[in-house]
Amino acid sequence: MSVLEFMASLATQGVKIWTDDGHRLRYRAPKNVMTASLLAKLREYKAELLTILSQHHGNGLEASLPQVVPAPTQLYQPFPITETQQAYWIGRNTVFELGNVGNHCYVELEALEWNMTHALLALQRLIARHPMLRAVILSDGEQQILEQVPPYCIECIDLQGLTQPDQERQLQRIRDEMGHYVYQVEQWPAFTMRVARLHKRCFRIQVSMEALFADSWSMLLLIQEFVHLYHEPEASLPPLNLSFRDYVLAEAQLQASELYERSRDYWLARIPTLPAAPDLPHASDAASLSRPRFVPRNGRMEAAQWQRLKARGAQAGLTP
Repeated sequence: MSVLEFMASLATQGVKIWTDDGHRLRYRAPKNVMTASLLAKLREYKAELLTILSQHHGNGLEASLPQVVPAPTQLYQPFPITETQQAYWIGRNTVFELGNVGNHCYVELEALEWNMTHALLALQRLIARHPMLRAVILSDGEQQILEQVPPYCIECIDLQGLTQPDQERQLQRIRDEMGHYVYQVEQWPAFTMRVARLHKRCFRIQVSMEALFADSWSMLLLIQEFVHLYHEPEASLPPLNLSFRDYVLAEAQLQASELYERSRDYWLARIPTLPAAPDLPHASDAASLSRPRFVPRNGRMEAAQWQRLKARGAQAGLTP
């Protein structure tokens, strides 16, 4: 393993290394990550690490990186989509194998009560607070945050008169529809909220959101804020001073930096040495699937097995 590969391995494990004077190597690591074997590797590569870190520290590369600058007056101007967004957007196209799929998040929640007035007020505050809840993709491939959108209506269906099996069938029908929905991202909204009343004090809340505009972590944050505003309609939330647009434009400026050029040259040189993608067997010809469905697979292992797996990964410079 080269010193650069070792540095990349440290980064993937959340380990930060630096030097203040070019002589002492300092680090900060998450709990239980810095094992004895990893410390031994640090000592082994110490001289090379100090040389690289000293050069990096002394040439001011970090100081020359672009800064994220809030531009609230430009919030509604079109801006580029990120590479991840581009992959999601293009992957919706039927010209690609396993395409024609929208990448989105879907969750279900249960509540003992449901006040539609409180729910609508909470949702409208979130839509006003988070600009990317008002985002669309333009025909030229850029994205734009809409300044004004119509009020969102939450659909509510009453399933109280049905037997439990019939209720489950109705919920599954909605789940199948929302869980695999492909949004028209050129139009607002790119999310759906529905509520089903099962009993007097039992409500099922079903939420689907396009991942082009919000990842799963963002969706969890939105749910937390929604619940908070639902129970406390007058609650104040901390202001959001930066927008996703500000971040995207600052990130785009990185490509003009010396650090980006060095990093790009390094990875281009590494490409011939990288292993190929896993050649996994298919149950059927991928090209024959017009509406592919993706299903999560998971399993559990005992704590002792998990610790052994993490230890072996650390020895190989990998994170589990």
